[in-house]
Amino acid sequence: MSTEFSIDKHREKMKKALFKIFLFSIIEFILLNIYIIISVLTRDYNWTIERLTTTSEGIVVQLIGLIAIVSGIYIIIQFMAYIAMALNTPDDSD
Repeated sequence: MSTEFSIDKHREKMKKALFKIFLFSIIEFILLNIYIIISVLTRDYNWTIERLTTTSEGIVVQLIGLIAIVSGIYIIIQFMAYIAMALNTPDDSD
């Protein structure tokens, strides 16, 4: 009984970890698309320090970069947690 509960609990944690990886990957993809759209609309792909600090588009690009970095780090941490859970999967044989 207790092993079935722990296996089910373990599988539920793995599903949650995969969902978080998927969710934050989608957020990362959306941020990349917003960055590309802003770059296309302003016709500037080389963002200089002056443009990043003086224009509103530059500030938005900086915020997108910051959020993308934090989201990327979270994706890496969740992926490492998922791999650790996958390597420590309890045996199904009884």
